[in-house]
Amino acid sequence: IHERLFTLYDKRGNDEVPSKPFLSGLATITNNTLEERIHIALEIWDEKGSGYLSQEDVQSCFVSMAKTCEYFGDDRMDFEQLE
Repeated sequence: IHERLFTLYDKRGNDEVPSKPFLSGLATITNNTLEERIHIALEIWDEKGSGYLSQEDVQSCFVSMAKTCEYFGDDRMDFEQLE
């Protein structure tokens, strides 16, 4: 699974992936509850540990999670459902 996930995020083909999108995508496919997976993914984007994220960070986090779910053929939540 990790190889497929790595391939998904290795856009340049140079065997490197951006850490936050990759890790939040990885959080999506863990065996935790949905609430725990979202919490883990959001913590990854909260670099300062402040408990606050910008709107852009929240959107990027959820895009990474949805992208991973779609790639692995899992159901994904549309942004309209998150409101």
